[in-house]
Amino acid sequence: MKKFLLLIFFVLFFGMLILLSQPRMRHIVFTGILQFPEFATMQAMKGGLITRDFDRVMPWLHRQYEMAILYGGAKNKMTPGLLENIKKAYTVAVLQEERERFIPLLERVYLLNTNNIDINIMLASAYQFSDQEKSLNYLNKAKLILPSDQRIFQLANVILRNSEDIKERRLWCDAYRQEQFGDYEEYKGSTLLGRGYRRLALEFQGEDRRNLFLNEGIQLGERIKYEFVLGDASKLLFPSLRLSNGGGLDVLFHSIELFSEGRVVKAYPKNLIQLYPETGLVVDGRVISLNTQGENIFIKLSDISEYETDKVLIELTINKLPLDNSSFCKF
Repeated sequence: MKKFLLLIFFVLFFGMLILLSQPRMRHIVFTGILQFPEFATMQAMKGGLITRDFDRVMPWLHRQYEMAILYGGAKNKMTPGLLENIKKAYTVAVLQEERERFIPLLERVYLLNTNNIDINIMLASAYQFSDQEKSLNYLNKAKLILPSDQRIFQLANVILRNSEDIKERRLWCDAYRQEQFGDYEEYKGSTLLGRGYRRLALEFQGEDRRNLFLNEGIQLGERIKYEFVLGDASKLLFPSLRLSNGGGLDVLFHSIELFSEGRVVKAYPKNLIQLYPETGLVVDGRVISLNTQGENIFIKLSDISEYETDKVLIELTINKLPLDNSSFCKF
């Protein structure tokens, strides 16, 4: 028995010594311990999610919440894992009664991170049938966090579909058309150009990588020539136009002009511009994109590799897609 205890002591001693002397190892071990409840809870409730049995799912989420509370207060390190599992489970809940089962848990989790947009949107979605006023209140909070997130306006559009409050409906329609700020991708980080409607970038192939030139002057609903100054003259090999957006965009190309030393060397009207969106679709010559992480539109232009170019003008009209087919919020 003494030998066994002595062995345990030396194992623990050397284990602690390694952890204290190796910061990276210490970080991996502690991070793994904190993330284990997320993994274990997901595995435990996976069967219930497949069969849509929320009697099996909800107890596990409540247990994970209790663990997060025991670990610490608001925004502690177990909160992201808890939110991730709730989001995955809530995605499966499509019926009214299923979503409303999440309300008690979401109200408690809300206190852990009041500024998380996904919690606010899930609460708004869960309350949309039982308490529309509370649902819109959470949507207004979400709009303060990320004004251009289209999920906010899609849900508000559904909630207000039978409303007689013309002023409120008009306010939400106007906000949807005008909002284009945002730089957020869930709670983890940003996309390549951020999330919102402010930026677009011209890309083309260089010697060993694709070059990227940014323009932050997007104006929704306006026909505008967007300028990209390349500096040194280059050949525009395999160009593409990358848009940062929250999804639901309608992009119309009018023309592309190539410049060299201040003069136009080649101009392409829209009938000579071939478009190949990476994730979107082309409808009547317009690119339709629903990708919330942005869209990359590859462009094919005849003889473009023959021209040395130091500036490019791309004339576009960029609109948001309408939320419904009624005339009330017609653009």
